[in-house]
Amino acid sequence: MLIQRKRIGEVKMMKRNKRNVIFWLLLVVFLLCSHGAVASEMEDRAEDGNTRRGYIFIGDSRFAALEQNCSISSIPDCFVLAKVSAGYRWMTDEAVFAAYDIMDSHPEITDWMIISGFGINDLHNGEKYAAAYQSLAEAAQVVVLSVNPVGKGSKIRDEEIVSFNEDMMQTEGIQYLDTFHFLQESGFYARDGVHYDAETNRRLWDMLWESLF
Repeated sequence: MLIQRKRIGEVKMMKRNKRNVIFWLLLVVFLLCSHGAVASEMEDRAEDGNTRRGYIFIGDSRFAALEQNCSISSIPDCFVLAKVSAGYRWMTDEAVFAAYDIMDSHPEITDWMIISGFGINDLHNGEKYAAAYQSLAEAAQVVVLSVNPVGKGSKIRDEEIVSFNEDMMQTEGIQYLDTFHFLQESGFYARDGVHYDAETNRRLWDMLWESLF
């Protein structure tokens, strides 16, 4: 009887030891795998750390309102150059050079994206804008936003805007972002038919944030 109890105790001890061995083996495997995953993630972050992107928004009064309602320039590495009633001439005579100055002043930023929102004030300059964007694309990634829809009270017709947008869409060397149809589908409000209210601008900015960042 004593021998039988002893054997039972030995069997229990063997099972307990076996479970401990399995536990420690699994723990070692887990730690090795975790270490590999963490190391891989750190390597990815290190690689990403070599590139720092800056964003320069250039545009007319619609961009000025977007900045006022959404405080784009308060976001790190984001800059806004916008002027009321601005068009092609202001863009090429002032905004582009100001954008170059910003890029030169921030050597820590290695990758630049310029987001442009012009055209509502001079839809007849589509070909000139296209050529200017292609030239600008030699220095930075260029994203051109579509000219967005107008409402009641505006002398501009959506047909003119669509024609301008098609020119931008077909321009080689740049990226085109269709915010026109986004606002048509989601809805917008502009008291004078052209300049959007704060709610519309915030909704537009949410779309830009998801698309650009």
